[in-house]
Amino acid sequence: YWATDQMTSGIAIVGSLFLYATLFTLLPAYRAFVVLYSIAVFGAFMAHRQLKILPDVDKPRLISFETIVSSTPRLMTEPSLFRTYLWLSVPLFAAITPISPFAAYYLKVSAGLTAADVILLTMVTYFGLIAANWYMRAKMDRVGAKPFFRLSYIAHAAIALGWIGLLNANGKGLIVLPVLYFLQGVASGCWTSANLNYLPKILPDKDRALPVSIHGAVITFIGGCSPVIWGLFLKTGGSLPSVNVVVFKLFFASLVVVCVVLLILLNKLPEQAGVQGPTPQGVWMLRP
Repeated sequence: YWATDQMTSGIAIVGSLFLYATLFTLLPAYRAFVVLYSIAVFGAFMAHRQLKILPDVDKPRLISFETIVSSTPRLMTEPSLFRTYLWLSVPLFAAITPISPFAAYYLKVSAGLTAADVILLTMVTYFGLIAANWYMRAKMDRVGAKPFFRLSYIAHAAIALGWIGLLNANGKGLIVLPVLYFLQGVASGCWTSANLNYLPKILPDKDRALPVSIHGAVITFIGGCSPVIWGLFLKTGGSLPSVNVVVFKLFFASLVVVCVVLLILLNKLPEQAGVQGPTPQGVWMLRP
């Protein structure tokens, strides 16, 4: 189910990114942005319209603010399988969240690519996401989530090594960019679907909403802080914007280290393959 959800979303995103790349090629940048945001407003209106048509379901039990305040620190700190999995997810997000903005910034200001070029490369990411979920959708409930966590870590490490090679070549090997962006989609798709498959297996049948929300909030908050901190060192001074290539290489080297460590620590997570019941839709937290 989650793989199919990601596939259909990915197909829609590929179509929209192709349209946006065309807009930025044919129109001045500001006019292209006007059309882009107009489409976004229309999409939000249609989503709201469709949501109103959907039949109501049973309302979940409300969680009091007092319960949230008291339970959140306990879930994050007390020994449990959820805590172990949470703190395995945090370093990954801290290491991978800066990839997209840093790559786009480098390609724009240092490699000389246009906005349309970057958008088309981003579209390749979603081809990777679609391909990964097409492969996973019939297998994950049989083999479990851990093989796809491993695949995600390996793909992210390969992306980092590819970027280090590209930077060492002074940006002359841009032909490898579609491969790196495709792998980024594979890595992201594998992790997201595996995460939504694994979380129900380590949570009780009831009261799943709070730990799922904590997991999504913690990894995205720390993941959001990571580009800001790295960015303080990545951008060089001077009148013209540019990228400190040495810092950029260090960033990707740290990603390789994180992926290797996570591959080792993943063995600590127990898992039984098979469907373990529903979990709240958490993908919206992972799609800023």
